[in-house]
Amino acid sequence: LAGDIADFVARLIARAVDLSAIREGMRENHAFYEACREVSRHVKIEDIANAVVSSAGEFVSLDACALALCDDDAAQIKVVCSSGFDPEPPDTPFPIEHTEGLLAQSVRHQTLIDRPDLAHSHHPPLLFGQRAGAIKGFSSLLVLPILTPGGVDTKTLGTLVVARRTGEGFDQEDIDRLQVLLHQVGAALCNGRLFSEHETRSITDGM
Repeated sequence: LAGDIADFVARLIARAVDLSAIREGMRENHAFYEACREVSRHVKIEDIANAVVSSAGEFVSLDACALALCDDDAAQIKVVCSSGFDPEPPDTPFPIEHTEGLLAQSVRHQTLIDRPDLAHSHHPPLLFGQRAGAIKGFSSLLVLPILTPGGVDTKTLGTLVVARRTGEGFDQEDIDRLQVLLHQVGAALCNGRLFSEHETRSITDGM
């Protein structure tokens, strides 16, 4: 009888754990959908960047997040919005060169950079350029390029970086969700740049 009771209780606990996981998955999926919708609502670059940084942590566990954008000539990159970094990233642009750190490398090669090994690294990486120096205090980070939509003559618009101070690195589900969000971000940024150009012309051109 005691064995039957123990088996019954174990099954109840297993079901409760499964139900909790399902609920958490539903919450994360809803937060992911809301993040995509929030990004698509905006047309101003600053509002898009703020929406991404503020919403990414709702569906991916993270401790710090930053979004950086390239200039029109793809010669420099600048952090336009960030959260959780101490000290905060510099607000001045830095060159897109291989010696300037992970953000610049992600832009140059249009590739994702995954560093799950920072807790055991003896050389903290450069992230926001040489002037800012190496970042410390994180166990893992991801740098994801933001690309123009369409897949033809793709250009890099910027990067998103997410980081954790403790725990394991980001898994494939985290990466997939962030990449889907960044597809929306790429389209929103292209529209935002067009909006900014037309807004400037409406002020400076009497016609």
